[in-house]
Amino acid sequence: MNRTALSAAAWTVLALLGANLGTANAQRTTKEKVSFDVVRPPLKPVAAGTAADVRVVLGYKPEVDAVIAANDAAFQRAMDEYPAIEAAAKAAYDQRYAQYQKELEAWNGKSLAGKIIEKQLLENQKPLPPAPYYPPSKPVKQTVVHETLFDESSLAATYGQITGLKKGAGGLQVELTLLGFEHSDPKAVVKNVSTYNSSTKQSVTIQKAQWEFGYRHPVRILVRDASGAILWDETPASVTEFTPHSTDLIPGAQPPYPVEFYLPPLETKAMQASMTQIQKELNSHLGTVPMTLELPVYGVTGGKLDYSDLTTAQLKALEGYRLLKADPTRAANNLKEAGAAWEAAVIEFDPFNKKARIQPNMVVDLIFNAAYALAYAQEWDRAQAVLNRAAGWDLSKKEREDLKEAADFLADWKARFVRP
Repeated sequence: MNRTALSAAAWTVLALLGANLGTANAQRTTKEKVSFDVVRPPLKPVAAGTAADVRVVLGYKPEVDAVIAANDAAFQRAMDEYPAIEAAAKAAYDQRYAQYQKELEAWNGKSLAGKIIEKQLLENQKPLPPAPYYPPSKPVKQTVVHETLFDESSLAATYGQITGLKKGAGGLQVELTLLGFEHSDPKAVVKNVSTYNSSTKQSVTIQKAQWEFGYRHPVRILVRDASGAILWDETPASVTEFTPHSTDLIPGAQPPYPVEFYLPPLETKAMQASMTQIQKELNSHLGTVPMTLELPVYGVTGGKLDYSDLTTAQLKALEGYRLLKADPTRAANNLKEAGAAWEAAVIEFDPFNKKARIQPNMVVDLIFNAAYALAYAQEWDRAQAVLNRAAGWDLSKKEREDLKEAADFLADWKARFVRP
């Protein structure tokens, strides 16, 4: 921690006065990781053993079906009109052929003498038959380029597993609606790239271009109870954010292919990423999930002062975490005791006393310890209060990350036990 005081100004004053807040007694925190099993309850109130019927719907399928149907209808119209077109073409050909025969008969009707006299001239005037008859080309159905239609039942089987809920009707009705692949406006980006020419053995700078855009495939979650009442209706933010994408850099001042050339493989990629996230959302909100977690528990060692209370707290917490699944009551008692000891140590911390038992290099670790232990003991307000003590402190990046992790856990865990 860079400054453990309540304000940067106070620390400046202490520095001017020559106050040294180092580890006067050479004490330091130690870390022991504990692995433990816990059952995470759902965010939504779902009774154990409830059945869930998960269905996947392609929300964009009606639009695709309409385009396909319009194309089929246009083809069918062309096929229905073809016999008349073919008959008209044959009639026109027959008319040309009849005219040819008439002209040929007239030509043959000239007198032999006339033909001899006018042979050269008549030969040049002899009627020529029309080209052989070929019927007009039959209509060809146009290929419709449309968004990929995924198999709904396969998606439900793959991504519709909710831990702790049995499959079947009569319970929750879960509908996952895929809203369709989307991409942001593409931007053509040109970069100067240094390339080595093996022939000249020199590096040259050439222009290369690529497309940059984002893509996504939002999915809506709709959950009803057995009576049909809506329990949850949301398109999670986790599947509405665009994933940035850049195509390969290709020589030139402009990407050689339109952006549509690059989209088909991204459709499947976006769908799979969204459905994977949706399954996590389902299990978080509706599932009862056994989990194996790992957590650091900090102790204090070194120096001449007595830290037996913190050592005992560390041992109590390690035992408490390991008992969370097998003996929740005993685990909660252990964690509550450990949390209270760390809570007291944090309150004891005095940043202006360089000889204090609790020093700046250990206080954030103790806050981390206390927040987790009190949260698992379901002492929500006390856990939040101990986290609040660090508000306004000038912390290192790691310390900020550790306390944010603890705060996020506290908010999530509390939401699973405390119903509004």
